Parts: sequence; C-alpha cells; structure tokens
Amino acid sequence: MKNEITKDVLAYMQLHLDTKLYNIAFKDFNITSVDGSNVYIKVNGIFSKTQIEKKEDVRNTLLNALKTTGINSPIIHVSDESTPRDSSAYYKTQEIRPVVKSSSIHPTKDNGSPLESNGLNPKFTFDNFIVGSSNDLAFNASKAVAENPGKIYNPLFIYGNPGLGKTHLIQAVGNEIVERRPKQRVLYARSEEFLNSYTDSIRSKKTNAFIEKFRNVDVLIIDDIQIISGKTGTQEQFFHAFNDLYQQDKQIIISCDQHPSTLPDLTDRLRSRFTQGMTADIQMPEFETRCAIASIKAEQANLSLGRDVIEAVANAIRSNVREIEGIINKLSLHINMMNADPSVELVNSLVTEGRPRPERLTPKKIIERVARYYQMDSKDILGKSRSKDIAMARHVSIFLIYEELQLPWQKVAQAVGRQDHTTAMHGHDKIAKMINESLSTREQINEIKDKIYA
Repeated sequence: MKNEITKDVLAYMQLHLDTKLYNIAFKDFNITSVDGSNVYIKVNGIFSKTQIEKKEDVRNTLLNALKTTGINSPIIHVSDESTPRDSSAYYKTQEIRPVVKSSSIHPTKDNGSPLESNGLNPKFTFDNFIVGSSNDLAFNASKAVAENPGKIYNPLFIYGNPGLGKTHLIQAVGNEIVERRPKQRVLYARSEEFLNSYTDSIRSKKTNAFIEKFRNVDVLIIDDIQIISGKTGTQEQFFHAFNDLYQQDKQIIISCDQHPSTLPDLTDRLRSRFTQGMTADIQMPEFETRCAIASIKAEQANLSLGRDVIEAVANAIRSNVREIEGIINKLSLHINMMNADPSVELVNSLVTEGRPRPERLTPKKIIERVARYYQMDSKDILGKSRSKDIAMARHVSIFLIYEELQLPWQKVAQAVGRQDHTTAMHGHDKIAKMINESLSTREQINEIKDKIYA
C-alpha cells in the first residue's frame, strides 16, 4: 500500500508528465521512507530508474513534487526491485537537483535583487540546436543578436511552420544573453501571456504593472505573435511596447508561423516594424539534418540505434521535428519496457499506428495518388505501356497496394490490370530493393504515403 507522501507525489507527477510515460514509468513507484533530506524510492525496472536519474524533465518534476510535501533539496536513493540485491546496479545514491543555470532563471537587477522568473527554459541552447541549410540563416542571425543585443537585427523575426525549432532558437538567444550579460533583464513570453496580462490589467485596473513587466526589460522575446492577429487592443499595446523598447535600443525577438507580410488582421504599422530588422525563416530540415536530430534525441534517451533505424526515423518524419522526438520516445518505451529490437520495421509500425487511415482506402485511390505524384493518368498505370516512367509508377502502385492493404498477390495484380500474380510479386520486390539501396526512392515512397494519408 502506498503511503500519503507517495500518493501526493504521484498525484503531482500525473498532472505534469506525459500520460503514457507516467503510466509505464511510475506504475510501481513508491517512497519507502524519508530520513531528513534522504528520500528512499523503490521502482520496478531499469527504465523507471533511468527516467528518474537521467531525464532532466522527470527529475525536476519529481523535485517539485517533493517540494509540495515539504521536502527540499533531497538526496534521492533509487532502488530497482527488478535487479538482484547483490548487484551494484541495485542501489544508487545521488543528490538530484534541477539542472539549470541559476542566472538563467533568476537574473539580477543592478542592486543585486532577483527578478521574477524570465520564462526561459535553460535546456534550449545554441549548443544543442542542430544547424542545417534549412535554418542556418535564422541560427546565424540569432547568434549575432546574442552577441550584440539591441545593436544588430532589431527586431529579429523568426518564422516557420510549427515544430521546426523556433521556440528553441529564440530561447537560446535569451539564455545566451543571460549567460554573457547576467545583469541584463530578459523576458520570454508567449503572445497569449502578453494578451492575458493586458486583459487582466484592464480588469484589475493595474495597467502600470503590465507596462512595467513588458517594457522595463533589455530583451523582450515574444513567441507565436500570430495569436494577436485581429485583436486590436492587444496590438495597440504591443505597438507601444515595441516602440518604447526600440527607441531605447532594447532587443526585440519575435517568432511567428508565417512572414509578417502574410499575417491577417495585423495593423500596417506593426507589419512594417516587424520587417524593419531581420526576418529569417526556418524550413523543414533536409534528410541529413533530420538524421542528426534523430541521433541526438536517441543519445539523450540512452538508445543505441543503427544507421538504418536512424534513417528510417528521418524518412518517416518530414513535416515536424517534434515528431522525431516523439518516435524516439516510443522506441525507448518499446525497447526498454517490451524488450523489442530496434529495427526499421518497428519504426514503420510506430509511425503508422497513429496515422489515421482514410475511410475505405482502396487500390483505386492508391493508384490515383501515385499517378498524380508522377504526373500521369491512372489509365497509364493500368495500361500496357512499358515505358520507364509508367513502369516505375506501376511498380510503386503494386508495392503500396500490397504494403498498405495486405491483399493477396492475385488481387494486387488485378488491381493494376494484370492477371499473373508473379508480375505483382516482381514489381513489389523491385521497389523493396530500390528502397533499401536508394535514398531518393525512399523519399519518393514516403512522399506518396504522406499524400495518401493527408
């Protein structure tokens, strides 16, 4: 039976951790005793133990949970009940504290008193941001701003689709400035916070506090500025904050999901100010950069993955970098909790398990998508032409019909206008071989799959 401290800690962690991670890693979590600052915890499995000892977000959540029960700065003792007691790995003692730079969380005013939390997450740094041709302009501009805030590229406007690293990059600027210039006042806020603070200030009649918060800084970082589109009062306040800071040579950094010129319902004077400094976009990383991201995420998860598995992850995720981390986390769960072997097949199954299957997906629909991709008519694929381009499209259709619908070979052959099932088998095997040997073929197949499941 779990004691009251364990129940309180688990209740806190359940609210603040990913549900799937909580259910797997903390199923058998139990605080067996507390002796002063020493907290003794029992878990069942090396995965659970690793999460507590190695994962920064889990560690910090546990520390905060313990703090709610009155336990501060604990020394955590974690025992793994699945390991023999005579093993050196059974019992480990370590002082677990949040891995943060104190100056990043509490910069000081000129008189040495701490400011309120500046909103920055210390894990977002330039060192762990993967640079490629898709984001090098934004990265280099951000580095320049961090070295000379308020002197170059003001404002710095970073834009791009969700999940490509905008938040990471703009917070890295803030963390670098705090590290280089501890006395500078840096504030990071999402635009919802700006909007909500403004609304609250009107309701409570404390507009001076709102102005003080967002204008009495040396660096203002606003994330997802598109949220203020169409909100006239909020735009008015942001305009005045922008002008006030800009005229004092204070640095302004903004992120958005699109270029300022295409933002709807934005005042012209704000639009012009957003473009008067440096605008830099972040695009979807190319294959090599996605491989590098997957490798680093795997290393952070203590996973040893082969090059083929890394490439499978990079090939499968093409639109959102966050999804790469999501697949790595799923791999970690399957490998550590279910003793699965890391393989291309496992990656593909994890990618497709959450993908919505179109209603009544049929061979005809697959052939239509393939024909559209190769800029031809479906009739060409179903016809008798043996031209190189049409034959390639026909073989790809065969491959996808078999892989996605798992039809018998005879039905696959009939779907592309053929009677001999060996023709279908030959076409499938040819594409399978090309996928193993050719990066461009893998890219093509994944692009077609994306269109099928769009």
